[in-house]
Amino acid sequence: MTFLQSRVVNRQAAPSYLSTMKIAQIITGSASFGGAEAHVRDLSIGLSARGHQCFVLAGPPEGLLSEQLRASGIQLVVISALMKPMHPVWDIVSLIQVLIALRKVRPDIIATHTSKAGFVGRVVAKLLRIPCFFTPHGLSFVDRRDGGLIRFRLLLERIAARVGGKMIAVCEAERALASRHLGKWCEITTIHNGVPNRDLQVNRSQERVVITMIARFDVQKDHSTLFRALSTLTHLDWELRLAGSGPLLPDAQSLAAEYGLSSRIWFMNQCPDTPGLLSQSDIFALITNWEAFPISILEAMRSALPVVATDIGGVNEAIENDVNGFLVPRADASRLADSLASLIQSSDLRARMGSSSRRLFLERFDSSLMLDKTEAIYTSALSKRTWRTQRAAAFQLLASSKIVHGASSVPRRYLMKESEVPEFLAEEPEAIGSDPSGTAHALRRPVVAQMIGATTELQ
Repeated sequence: MTFLQSRVVNRQAAPSYLSTMKIAQIITGSASFGGAEAHVRDLSIGLSARGHQCFVLAGPPEGLLSEQLRASGIQLVVISALMKPMHPVWDIVSLIQVLIALRKVRPDIIATHTSKAGFVGRVVAKLLRIPCFFTPHGLSFVDRRDGGLIRFRLLLERIAARVGGKMIAVCEAERALASRHLGKWCEITTIHNGVPNRDLQVNRSQERVVITMIARFDVQKDHSTLFRALSTLTHLDWELRLAGSGPLLPDAQSLAAEYGLSSRIWFMNQCPDTPGLLSQSDIFALITNWEAFPISILEAMRSALPVVATDIGGVNEAIENDVNGFLVPRADASRLADSLASLIQSSDLRARMGSSSRRLFLERFDSSLMLDKTEAIYTSALSKRTWRTQRAAAFQLLASSKIVHGASSVPRRYLMKESEVPEFLAEEPEAIGSDPSGTAHALRRPVVAQMIGATTELQ
């Protein structure tokens, strides 16, 4: 066996250490628990269950996300300066804090979530030379109220994209929008959100039809249109349960009173037991001003509920109109009222659409599918990084080894004696060119790369 053959393994085989990765997830802090937080939780817990070592770096304040991560044995590192509001000083501090934390953790992969953490995380990943991924959970440079662009945020996102890292969009709608504005600067792929499957729980014994909406009380969500629609349906027997917290909660309570709906609406604050709440529901609603790909809808589908939702963002990638729910235009209280009335008045329609929801969830949005794709893209990035590192080492090995000799017309690092060219390389003579003296073969860089293989063990 020749000198190089003894250091070559099958290119298709992955290094053993790639079977277990150390993964750091980074997310900006938030007082509310939303889809991005649920995604990070499910991703970390799911990958950890597959044998990977997962860490989460999150900004303050600590809340439901930190409680659920710690309860699941996921290590949480609080980055005190990583907060949502933009602030030049604190943003620089957060970058330094994340850099220090990741130097201690030494992850194989960095995955960032939401715009602030995405910018900071990609810069740090570039400094540490670690493969990085960014999931925006809604592109920050788009003004969701009118669809216009926020130029300063777009500039920042383009800078971050040039720094490096791949973008993972949570739906095709987000990928298409990102490609339109960022496609020149970064690679973008789609991995749909998913949630862990559970045995179906049904506890719907109430006389009234229960409508449930799980959403933060802030400008993104459109509780006012929902209240307007329901104020026209007081002749029907229903009640509304609202789970969530946020700065606009007092305003929503006042608005419910103005419409005379206080006796029919339950404000339940933040709900840690989403499956339990949905098991007692008959209809799920998500009325909103903008979305990427809401996890709450997937949780409702998992619970076999018909869904009434605003047709915006990637919602129509989960809800098929008249199949597992109804899609209504933004801020259209009349269409919303008609859709809710149809479901309230027909238990058969609720059952049919609920069954379709469960079927579509199992086919498309079980978290095992999301984890499979995420694990694959992480492993691919790590394999490519390993290959580049080992190829560079191979060049250095060839340049310094005794089997390489010089020639007047060919750089030293590209030459090997013919007698010492491995047999497997000799089978591809078109890749070898002779030097003027005829005493050695010149090996081009691609050939050396091909010869060494993606998983060469040089140590």
